[in-house]
Amino acid sequence: MLIGVQYLRAVAASLVVVSHITYLVPGGKWHFNGNFGVDIFFLISGFVIWVSGAKIPAGAFALRRIIRIVPIYWMVTLYASLVDVRNGLEFGFWPETEDFLRSLLFIPYQNAERGGDISPILGVGWSLNLEMYFYALFTVGIFVARKHLLAFVVCILCLVPVLVNLGGTTDIIFAFYSRNITLEFAGGMILGATYVSRGQLGGPIHGATALFIAFALLAFAPSVGFRAIDSGVPAALILIAVIALEPLFRIRPQRWGVLLGDSSYSLYLLHGQVLFFFGPLVSMGLLPRIGWVTRPLAFVACVLTAIALHLMFEKPATRLLRHMLARWKRNGDGTEARDRA
Repeated sequence: MLIGVQYLRAVAASLVVVSHITYLVPGGKWHFNGNFGVDIFFLISGFVIWVSGAKIPAGAFALRRIIRIVPIYWMVTLYASLVDVRNGLEFGFWPETEDFLRSLLFIPYQNAERGGDISPILGVGWSLNLEMYFYALFTVGIFVARKHLLAFVVCILCLVPVLVNLGGTTDIIFAFYSRNITLEFAGGMILGATYVSRGQLGGPIHGATALFIAFALLAFAPSVGFRAIDSGVPAALILIAVIALEPLFRIRPQRWGVLLGDSSYSLYLLHGQVLFFFGPLVSMGLLPRIGWVTRPLAFVACVLTAIALHLMFEKPATRLLRHMLARWKRNGDGTEARDRA
């Protein structure tokens, strides 16, 4: 485990949370765009998937990803389907069955509840739909092109946006998967392959330089209207910097930082549901309409709820399912050995 990457996960999730706080929690006109956190997540995902998954069988890889992603996503989606607090606390809210099933199965669709946007019931789930698309490509690549896995997945990720845009398709699923943000998975994989082959991505001086350039680009570079460049390049530089600075992070690891990194997936999925309570609480006068009071309180509530969800559900469920998978595999190997005998 790279400690710096765990810290970066926590930062990425926090950026998204702060962004949504400024839009969902009353108390000021200041708004912050933290969508950059998603770009960091996608780069990290490509990096981690290559480092941890490039040498394991396709079936094992797919099952590990399902175990990691699906249980808590399904649980939060079910909660979001039953409880609606956007217009006051309402129970018994239930979406169309078809929309619910498509949300659970990570199938993109136009959500009438969200103004026709391509979004599942859980708003942040759009990024999970793209994650699962990436995992599916990676799994297919292991099957058909193990020796050229990196080239196969990177080429598909690059070709789909080009072909879809050239063809001018109106199909919403193809249009969704052609978003250029998916190129950030490819960038993360390339960084992962470089890290595996070299054992590093430079030293602390290189890391500090990459970090400086990343912030300079974010602050001063004009937008070219292409997210994988505008946000993806700085995010990649930040990831390079964090990995290069790993020796410094290991001098005195911060347990709270690692815990926040471990809880980042729970925080990303659940924070919107926590924040929806703050509007009604402010409207009823139970919380002050003072941004510097209510908004930090909202952030703390999101973080504490996410840590609790991680420790009480996400971590135990993942451990249990991995144990069941390992036991099933051992039993299968034993049966196969007896059959050969």
